[in-house]
Amino acid sequence: TDSSRALAHLPRVRAGVGRRANRGESHRTRSRVSPSPIACSSPSQNTTDSSGRATHCRSAACSGVFMVSAALFFTRSIGLPLAQVGAGLGTAAVVGLFAAIPVGHVADRRGPREVYRLTLLIQGVAMAALVLVRGFLSFVLVLCLTELATSASRSARSPLVRGFGGPNLTRYRAYLRSLVNLAGSIGAVAAGFALQLDTRAAYLALVLGNALSYLACAAIVSAMPHLPPVDRPAQAGRWTALKDRSYLVVSLLDGLMWIQGTVLTFALPLWIATHTHAPRWFIGASGLVNPGLVVILQVRASCGVDDAASASRAIRRAGVAFLIGMALIATTEPMPWWLAMVVLVAGGGVPTTGELWQTAGSAELRGLLGP
Repeated sequence: TDSSRALAHLPRVRAGVGRRANRGESHRTRSRVSPSPIACSSPSQNTTDSSGRATHCRSAACSGVFMVSAALFFTRSIGLPLAQVGAGLGTAAVVGLFAAIPVGHVADRRGPREVYRLTLLIQGVAMAALVLVRGFLSFVLVLCLTELATSASRSARSPLVRGFGGPNLTRYRAYLRSLVNLAGSIGAVAAGFALQLDTRAAYLALVLGNALSYLACAAIVSAMPHLPPVDRPAQAGRWTALKDRSYLVVSLLDGLMWIQGTVLTFALPLWIATHTHAPRWFIGASGLVNPGLVVILQVRASCGVDDAASASRAIRRAGVAFLIGMALIATTEPMPWWLAMVVLVAGGGVPTTGELWQTAGSAELRGLLGP
């Protein structure tokens, strides 16, 4: 899932931000030729952007509900062993890679709003299908469909963000990410109540609520203005990005580092429930650490990351933070419940700080190294 997020940008860089060396010229040109709903100087000045913010927030709130509880839903409600859950998630992540690139092309050529709306509808259906899962095979099939739709949705959303982001795209993305995490933190609190109940009915309510959120988002997207397709540059080859070794290496390493996000959303709830003395309700509470810090610090963390040197330093700091945070989490098994809670909060906060640096650094490097 996380590696597909990085690889999804590969073939569409020419149609997107472009090289940083030409950033000033490309932004001036875009401001002249784009219609007024698209070219905006700031998020607050764009009236149509309220629909985009509502879409992100509504989806994030219900996704936050499900992500915190997903691992326990798979193991305790469906009854799958951890090994099968891991195998299913890994298979789905690999399958999802195949949707990112072609859907990105379709969104650029056919219009991102329509493609994004379709992927949201598919996500809603796929999420609702999880309530029908009874065994490993159906689990893998539904999860692969879900991941294909999720990967496609990210690729279709990227042109929308570029279209409404205006000249300061990095800051706009940070602003959106803060809003998304604020909504996700609300969802994490709701998930805590369901986890404390620990019943199949509670888990199914979370799954169906998440499915309905995608349908609501699709309705909101329908109210957004149509963005014109992006013409493919004549000089851009289909496999141009794949020939750029430096870009491929950075994308691969960036995708590998994003595994820490999976640890916090899937592995950490299982670790708390099965390997620590912390109360079960703390799973939902611990889910507030990551979005809370992102809401407060993401925009600030993106400031000053505006060239290759600063982006590289930010990513190196992120790697150190990930190492320290995971080491702290691993020490909590023998601790009493109150000490485990304190260390788990710190263990979740340190890698979240690294996530802030990685988000800013990787976004800058993608723009710089894109062919």
